[in-house]
Amino acid sequence: MTLYSFDENGKFAIYVSCGNPDRAVSEHRQVQDRLSEVVQECRTLGDREKAEYFYDWVYDNVSYDQTLKNRTIYDAVMNGNAVCWGYVSAYLMLCRNAGLICEPVYAGDHAWNRTWLDGEWRYCDITWDKSLGGTRWKFITQKDMDMDSMHNNL
Repeated sequence: MTLYSFDENGKFAIYVSCGNPDRAVSEHRQVQDRLSEVVQECRTLGDREKAEYFYDWVYDNVSYDQTLKNRTIYDAVMNGNAVCWGYVSAYLMLCRNAGLICEPVYAGDHAWNRTWLDGEWRYCDITWDKSLGGTRWKFITQKDMDMDSMHNNL
């Protein structure tokens, strides 16, 4: 299966290999439809409020998969159960669908997000926040993330 995308210099190909392309397309459409509904729910909010709404949606709707088998955005969004990559992917897609600048961040065997808000990067680790039952890593600054021993020792 070959997917094509376009950039400012023209067309380029992305090669994707999966065992069941029809299933992958179906799952992608289901996730896209569900997350589009979430984005529509907060379309009148400002960027910061949207980012917080999406954080809260992922926090409230996804639980950590203790079996470590559920790794996809589909697992997170449609089944409500995933490891960190599912959390990261769901938040990333919500932000990007709403026009926010958001990126995944990786270290060791863990991932989290950073979002461009109010002229600076703000970091959030919804997975660890949910697992520990708080909001310790909800939109912390670059400086605070740099000083965070848990993320810097991965």
